[in-house]
Amino acid sequence: MENRFKENQMDIISGLSEMFMSEEPTEDLLKLVSDTYNFNTHDLKTELEIFNRMFNQKYDNTSVSEKLEAKIDYIRQNDIQKGFPLITESLKIFLTIPTNTASCERSFSCLKRLKTYLRTTMGQERLSSLANLQIEKNYCIDFDQVIDE
Repeated sequence: MENRFKENQMDIISGLSEMFMSEEPTEDLLKLVSDTYNFNTHDLKTELEIFNRMFNQKYDNTSVSEKLEAKIDYIRQNDIQKGFPLITESLKIFLTIPTNTASCERSFSCLKRLKTYLRTTMGQERLSSLANLQIEKNYCIDFDQVIDE
């Protein structure tokens, strides 16, 4: 199977987000989503037009920040998943796209080592500062700037 995703490829995530937030998504956006997930572009466009028309009749004054949550609730409350299979599938994909949590796990791992090594010999502020130093150890420090500050 060919590798469809590259590291740090955010255009599909932003494309899915825009598809759900926009009243009329662009053809390029629909083509990107359709090509990535093997959907029929015309069917996806038709489903979005019908769904947005139905949604706007009930939730006409929804703010942009609440629109995605309102659309999810609308699909679940009205039990219309089978009527809009492509929208439902793309919504599931958008909500479950795997994210990279290595930096978070690295932070917890460093904190555990620090706490084990220096158990009760320091306060919370020092522990937090040491954890930041360990986590960001690859960050280049400009010593002249530090001295000036």
